[in-house]
Amino acid sequence: MVGVGISFLMEYLDYTAKTPETLDRIYGLPTQGVIGTVDRKNGNGTPLVTLFDSLSSVSEAFRTLRTNVHLAGVRQPVQTLLVTSAGPGEGKTFVASNLAVSLALNGSRVILVDVDLRKPSLHKVFSLSRETGFTNLVVNPQQNLDGFLQPTPVANLHVLTSGPIPPNPVELLDTPQARQLMQHLKEHADIVIYDTPPVATVTDASIVAQRVDAVIQVVWAGQTRINLVQRSKDILEHVGARILGPVLNKVKISDLGYYSYYYSYGYYNQNGNIRKHRTGLSRLLPRRKHERKGRTAERMEGTVSTVVDVDDISSNGVGGAHDLR
Repeated sequence: MVGVGISFLMEYLDYTAKTPETLDRIYGLPTQGVIGTVDRKNGNGTPLVTLFDSLSSVSEAFRTLRTNVHLAGVRQPVQTLLVTSAGPGEGKTFVASNLAVSLALNGSRVILVDVDLRKPSLHKVFSLSRETGFTNLVVNPQQNLDGFLQPTPVANLHVLTSGPIPPNPVELLDTPQARQLMQHLKEHADIVIYDTPPVATVTDASIVAQRVDAVIQVVWAGQTRINLVQRSKDILEHVGARILGPVLNKVKISDLGYYSYYYSYGYYNQNGNIRKHRTGLSRLLPRRKHERKGRTAERMEGTVSTVVDVDDISSNGVGGAHDLR
């Protein structure tokens, strides 16, 4: 009985959101996505989970988020999207990158832009050069945009890195040249996704939020304090941003209770069998005959026609951490 009382007290004193239901009540809007933790022990430590581990539950969660973004565009177009968070380390870059990959794999022309002009990291995620990018185009608008859009392993996805870090990011983002560049980017893609600094920390995100069609706030499950979640939402609403809702990131399956079934690690194919991920040394061994047959049939039925299988692509050095800012 004492143990139950202590458990209840600890839950009462927890000022964070661990489940989507809790976040719904805190934020006042439906949670748009629930992203689980990435298990590095199973070889899934790459930040581009949707590209190199396309059959995982995390990748499926991003496909759900992709669908929600599309549905939001039915009522009001979403051609530009900002991804931010309350504070650092919540995974906004992780979410922005994987959502961009998921949208591109589904056929959309996507440009992913790094406007975190304080601690840019998109170039690390995609192993790209940061020497030229967004800041160069703002300072010299006459330059050809195509020469700055860097290709990625996904045909429909290009990245515009931050470029040199300016001494005054807020002033640069608030210029007419930056506004014109953002408008110009819309002409080259079906959707442009902006990765910004944390909204509750600096004003950069607030400036960009006024110019995009929609905003998503990433919340670190069990870590981001409720008051910071609410403060970030208030800031975005104050500048007139259209908020789609929060995304709960780094969710522990054990915290979901009954709903953990839907987020469990595995993949059901059309035959109702679970497609399990090979781990450890088994990843290096040839597939058994029945596995190869199943995989061939899966391709013929088109069940994975819109995703890139982890066995078909080399990571080419792309790596990183799930807690990318």
